Amino acid sequence: MQNIEKINHKFNPRVMRILLFILLSFCYLFIFVNDKGQAIIKAEFDGQFHFSRIMSLQNIWTSPVDFNYFNHTGIIVNLVYPWPMVYPIFLFIKLTHDVVLSYYIYLLIMTFVTLELTYWCVKKMKQSTVSAIVTATLYTFTMCRTSDIYFRMALGEVVGITFLPIVVLGIYRIFYQEQPQWVTLTIGMTLLVYSHVISVVMAATAVGIFFITSLIHKKLTKQKIVALVKATLTTIVLGLGFFVPMLQILLSVDLNKPGAYNLFQAASKPDDFLLKSISNTVDGTDTLSFVFLIIIVILIIKWKDIKGFFKDSLIVGLLFVIMSTQLFPWEPFQKIFAIIQFPWRFIGLATLLLSIAFSQVIVSYQKKSHKDGLKVALLVISAVVVGHFATLDSIGNINGLNIGNSSSFYTKAISKNALFNGRDDYAPKDTNLDVDVINNQMICANAAWHKLKAKVTANKVTYTYHSPNETTAFLPVYHYPGEKVIQNGVEIPAQASADGATYVNLVKGTNTFEISYGYTSLARLAWIISLIAAIIFNGLILISKRKHKQKLEK
Repeated sequence: MQNIEKINHKFNPRVMRILLFILLSFCYLFIFVNDKGQAIIKAEFDGQFHFSRIMSLQNIWTSPVDFNYFNHTGIIVNLVYPWPMVYPIFLFIKLTHDVVLSYYIYLLIMTFVTLELTYWCVKKMKQSTVSAIVTATLYTFTMCRTSDIYFRMALGEVVGITFLPIVVLGIYRIFYQEQPQWVTLTIGMTLLVYSHVISVVMAATAVGIFFITSLIHKKLTKQKIVALVKATLTTIVLGLGFFVPMLQILLSVDLNKPGAYNLFQAASKPDDFLLKSISNTVDGTDTLSFVFLIIIVILIIKWKDIKGFFKDSLIVGLLFVIMSTQLFPWEPFQKIFAIIQFPWRFIGLATLLLSIAFSQVIVSYQKKSHKDGLKVALLVISAVVVGHFATLDSIGNINGLNIGNSSSFYTKAISKNALFNGRDDYAPKDTNLDVDVINNQMICANAAWHKLKAKVTANKVTYTYHSPNETTAFLPVYHYPGEKVIQNGVEIPAQASADGATYVNLVKGTNTFEISYGYTSLARLAWIISLIAAIIFNGLILISKRKHKQKLEK
């Protein structure tokens, strides 16, 4: 009986925390519905693009292209956008037959995962349970995450936000522990590689800044440098499954890429940033919230109570806030950071680091009085949740109550005559002049464009065209490495036309073309290497843990 009581006592706090995080997850993610009771998305910038790439994962294990989407043009978006971490949405769609509801279900789960990961990462930094819960809540309920989910539908960034705490714990374990540990940073960065490329760049920026901070403190040792090099090299090997196919495409074909922006002009104006933060305005840019502004004020007031890594986190967090605005001199860094497009994306990292720094404030209150620390924690969590409810209310009124895009809207919009932001990203640049006719599935033969008869499946598109003479033609499918072309039952070499589409020679009479895509041998080799590396990496971790456990038992 005593043993049962001990077990219950041991596990009750964990159960209570999990129940709290489940409750907070439901508080965070509200499913908006229309008058018909259908799940809707109130406002979105990139929804059609992301739903197109998610739906095109149907045959991802055998081909990077699903011809049912992106107007059947064969855009190879799934080799330049990581897909493994969003694949569960596709599985949910198969179960629910509702793309919007599946999106919400996935993000409900990811909200819980974000809370749990942040909590455990802060606990590993030797912080108290209460302070770790506050940090997890502050970070998960940030305005930038709310904007990414409800307004921008920036799916990759939302997933990246989930794994950033592991990266920061990795930074802590390399630069702030006596015995540097490189495994955690490797795990965090690898998860980002398979989630969101821009998040990798921003996380690497954070690592670089903490590297410089360690230099300034004169605490950068040979062991720390070796640990950082190990983490970097291992991440590259584990990430080859994404890096190699992506680089093969980028080096083989000159592609359209998402718009390049002047970083200074794209950064938030300081007055706009402050006003939007005070008013909890969710729009197309990432800001702080009113509650988070108060958190920053408290952090500055409690400056002396914050020590070591947590003070550095506060400083670097404030630096990222400045970098998100025009207060930062972006001109000299334009080429280096062009890929991030919008400097306000650094707000995600800023809120994480500031939330971690705030854990020290909670700990300082707990040291004086456990009750006072608990009261402050409850006050902060309550303020965050109430502020979020107010934000959700404002989101609910966008375009009018119960008005938004349902699953049927998205299904129709992405399957036929698709026209949305990002539709032609990663198409060959040479096709820019012919993009409309290619999207309309027309063939260029005898210097004229003609409508084609097409039969489309996920794995291939089949065209039939009757030519009055022998000539050359451009088919409305973009050419990339891995393309396979069969003409009248015979495989022919896949070639790019002058406009980046597929070049073929027509015979007089009926021409039937079957076009499909597969993974190149190089891509498959990269997968195998990454898979073997992952097995070895995880195996070594398990062996190390077992040895450590046996050592403790002795």
